[in-house]
Amino acid sequence: MSFLTKVEAIEKKEYGLPGDLVMIDCEMTGVNPDKHDLLQVAALKLKLNDGQYAAEGEPFMFYLHNDGSPQGEFQQRYLARIFEECNKSRKTPDDLKAEFHAWLGDLKGKVMPVGDCVPTDINFLYKTKGGDRPDIVDDEPVEGTFHYEYFEMNPLKMLAEEIAGGKLQVDGLDKDNIHDALADCKNQLLELNHCLLAISGTKT
Repeated sequence: MSFLTKVEAIEKKEYGLPGDLVMIDCEMTGVNPDKHDLLQVAALKLKLNDGQYAAEGEPFMFYLHNDGSPQGEFQQRYLARIFEECNKSRKTPDDLKAEFHAWLGDLKGKVMPVGDCVPTDINFLYKTKGGDRPDIVDDEPVEGTFHYEYFEMNPLKMLAEEIAGGKLQVDGLDKDNIHDALADCKNQLLELNHCLLAISGTKT
């Protein structure tokens, strides 16, 4: 990035933010890929414009085949519909790998993933229960899907709330579909843009 481009980015309140990101969210039966199942994957391609991100193109949505049923209060409350979709699906981890890489297109291996729990989500994409090989990625896992860095939202939220002097109130969140991966991606995009506005001093 040239000096002039850097100055222009600062004036537009872009502060060296990545021009492209992929918002990703996964629904799992737990948080340990050695023991728990990956159920649903959703993603949005994001493009930066004047300090805010907008989704571009069709979203990615995928349900992995799973014969299980929701166990415990949390899964029964939030994941029942997702289990229904996974029971109907016949798609495998190899299908997920092929379809997700095709959806990424030219961004494959170059773009950073962003999200609320992106380190956990990435771990599930790089490994599946009961096997050591990375089912969703190539022999060099990080290079196969995403850039080697990721963009984690929680520190950004903490900074935005510190600057705003309190918890941020984000309008327009879909609170009826919490723990649906695509709805969560869209909610997290709203939160990301709200944080950027708060940090730039545009909104509190």
